Amino acid sequence: MLTGLRRQGIPIALASASKNARSILRSTGIEAAFDAIIDGTVVTAAKPDPAVFLEAVRRLGVEPQDAVVIEDAAAGIEGARAAGCTVVGIGDPRILAGADVVAPDLPQVPWAELFGREIV
Repeated sequence: MLTGLRRQGIPIALASASKNARSILRSTGIEAAFDAIIDGTVVTAAKPDPAVFLEAVRRLGVEPQDAVVIEDAAAGIEGARAAGCTVVGIGDPRILAGADVVAPDLPQVPWAELFGREIV
């Protein structure tokens, strides 16, 4: 998914409350896939506060209404919605009911609906 987004020229940010997000990305070898990394060392307010998402869109240079947030937790969905972003929930639709779209996993997200083109 990250490779497909990058090929399409779509900027990518990680917005996490975790203070070790950057080190996890580095250890998994995908840190370079992100144009911006906003974590608990940058924003202190925890989700559902929208601060982490607002900082992510600011750093990417996009408007919140043009951003798609992928979330797996109800608090993250609430925060992303409060920031004005489109929200894709990954997981159980009963838990993630506040998302605009819910899919069981990333391959089943309707990317073409969200971005107007397939992400491959």
